[in-house]
Amino acid sequence: MLALLTTWWWCTAVLADELRMLEALAAHTKLPLDMPFDKLSPRQRRIVLYGTGDEWVEVTAKAEGGKRKAGEVGVAQSTFRFQ
Repeated sequence: MLALLTTWWWCTAVLADELRMLEALAAHTKLPLDMPFDKLSPRQRRIVLYGTGDEWVEVTAKAEGGKRKAGEVGVAQSTFRFQ
């Protein structure tokens, strides 16, 4: 049972980070999240598959019950960055 709970927790944590990365990428590049992949433009598909090149995308943490705002006291500006 412990192994099952540990696996569930790990998968949930990994998927949460991937979802936050996708949301940050969409916000940074104006990529629509409600559109099927085959309906995206060639530029948008390239961004999803190969990243943003030299541009860094910042992923910020969410506070309980909502989003954190940059500049709030005691709030980290970025959890991590990716290209």
